[in-house]
Amino acid sequence: LAILICRENGFPLVRYLREIYERPLLTGVPVMMGTILAKHAVLPGTDWPQLLTAAALVACAYFAIAWFAVLPPEQRFLLRAQAARFVTR
Repeated sequence: LAILICRENGFPLVRYLREIYERPLLTGVPVMMGTILAKHAVLPGTDWPQLLTAAALVACAYFAIAWFAVLPPEQRFLLRAQAARFVTR
């Protein structure tokens, strides 16, 4: 699909793939390192509560970093506005 999109719009494929994947993947690197550290230090994942706690921590860590590293300011503004509308209902 990416090849067809790039061919149709005249974008170089490598540039397109780098633009859509680079920042999200790089954001995952520190989260993955933290996950590995947590697994060896405090959350080995031997039962369901540990696995659920680890999953929640990974999701929160990725979201916190991605909020600034991946989302452009305009998107952050729109998401904040939408969340505010949802909360004030």
